[in-house]
Amino acid sequence: MPTIHRFEDLIAWQKARGLSNRVQAMTGDRAFLQDYDLKRQLRRSAGSVMDNIAEGFGRGSRGEFIQFLGIARGSLTEVQSQLYRSLDNTYITSELFTAVYDQCSEVNRLINSLLRYLNTSTHKGRRYSQGTVEEEPIPYNFPPPDLYPNLYHTITGEPDNPITLQPYNCTTLKRYNPHATYSIVYLPCQNSRGVS
Repeated sequence: MPTIHRFEDLIAWQKARGLSNRVQAMTGDRAFLQDYDLKRQLRRSAGSVMDNIAEGFGRGSRGEFIQFLGIARGSLTEVQSQLYRSLDNTYITSELFTAVYDQCSEVNRLINSLLRYLNTSTHKGRRYSQGTVEEEPIPYNFPPPDLYPNLYHTITGEPDNPITLQPYNCTTLKRYNPHATYSIVYLPCQNSRGVS
């Protein structure tokens, strides 16, 4: 499998996007005006397929990617079930049902193929690959540690994933994501180990 650097390059995501657009157009029909709940469920489920593929890829680890692909596959099955409800309520024709159901099956096949690859791969993911977590000189002028012994710095590149380097006297930083923008935040510590 070629190296993929963006989730947009995943064929499974591209096809899931096409499915989401198809469901969006299908549920825009007047037949769904009476059943807002089903219309909303279909749109959310179809959107969840592409979103979970993208989120799993963006997590940067094989294990989490596998987990989110499983969620995407569950959402896909939900779309297929909701198609039956749409057909049973005569909101869609049997021809449209077959076309969209087959589109779901194609996305499912691509997700399964991706899962097979990930389950047999020895590559742990971008988070652990060489060049992603690396040591680089810190491009900032820090005050000397002996003047500020009770400070440590936190590197924030992703809002929910700060990286704390402690103790303060380190000379390199390990970057979690080389494409993120990092900022240095100084915080007071209660002890010399750098734990507030």
